[in-house]
Amino acid sequence: TPAEVDLLVEVLAKIRERTDVYLILLDGHARPDVLDELGVDTEPLRAGLAANGLTLATHAQGSYGFTALVLASMFNGDHLDDLEAEGVIDRAANGGIDTWHAIQRGRMLERFRGAGYQVVSVSPGFDHVELRSADRFINTGQLGLFEFKLLDRGLFGALAERFYPELPFDELRNRVLATSA
Repeated sequence: TPAEVDLLVEVLAKIRERTDVYLILLDGHARPDVLDELGVDTEPLRAGLAANGLTLATHAQGSYGFTALVLASMFNGDHLDDLEAEGVIDRAANGGIDTWHAIQRGRMLERFRGAGYQVVSVSPGFDHVELRSADRFINTGQLGLFEFKLLDRGLFGALAERFYPELPFDELRNRVLATSA
């Protein structure tokens, strides 16, 4: 309702006076409790986040198995079924969900902007989930999904696979390092 939106904007404005908000989505990264069960030590990650004043949502769970669906839902503050009923998202000809506009024009993003926040996004390298509508979009220059698709099909890709098989991993690693510097 409009009253709820006004209240949320008011609350966000008060929060804005006190703090910045960071959303770091570790796409494909399991929760710490799951990693602990697998014998992966997550303490350095937890300690590093805490040392920088960040909170780790240790028991967070996504409602959807694909990043684009998660972002469309999260950036609009609603479930996909409701977003589809409202016309915020559409079905593609193949039956899939077209989430691009829901990600770019998310209602929650607009509420944060209305409260005085600036939305900054770093390119994840996957065009379908990039937040190009951010007030500031940072592309660190590593290869993205499009370039990797070209590599899959060309002579250069075959050569890279033969002589530099670590290329995709190095590009992803460099993207993380460039954005965290």
